[in-house]
Amino acid sequence: MGGITLALLILTACETAPTDPVDPTSELAGPSPTAGRAGTSALVTAEVIAIVDGDTIRVLVDGREEPVRLIGVNAPETGGPYRDRECYGKEAADLVREFVPIGSTVQLERDQTDRDRYDRLLRYVWLPRAGGEPVLLNEVLVAGGAARARSYPPDTTYQTILRDAEATAISREAGQWDQCTRGRGG
Repeated sequence: MGGITLALLILTACETAPTDPVDPTSELAGPSPTAGRAGTSALVTAEVIAIVDGDTIRVLVDGREEPVRLIGVNAPETGGPYRDRECYGKEAADLVREFVPIGSTVQLERDQTDRDRYDRLLRYVWLPRAGGEPVLLNEVLVAGGAARARSYPPDTTYQTILRDAEATAISREAGQWDQCTRGRGG
């Protein structure tokens, strides 16, 4: 199932008003392994102001605009002046837009490293979930096939969960695992 289709099924299955938090795990197999784990370190509230691509967003936090690179994932590139477009790059960015629309509120969790070499904040991004614990966007993207699990030591708090989500996505042929394999996609 493609990532965009998965996102639409998830949003449709939520049956919440547009102002309610989305439930991005409603169509994922079983409960999220990260459910209930948010808050293991200090969480910071931020407002989403832009989606850069499938693994980078821009937020307003403490009155400052900041780029945020999602820890533990690597999404295909959308293209641009310095990068070629990769298979499933646009779809991955569109999926992030579905889960964290402009103006939505997210919680940011730091691991060991504060910023990368491009001065982006490195964070796990937690989404509000209707009637339950927040859910980890990083995990949702990997489980939907929009991103691959990628270890960036020493920031590995949720790496096992992300690797398990990737194995599930591969076995389900979700997202890029369907569209970008066996000579398809582009």
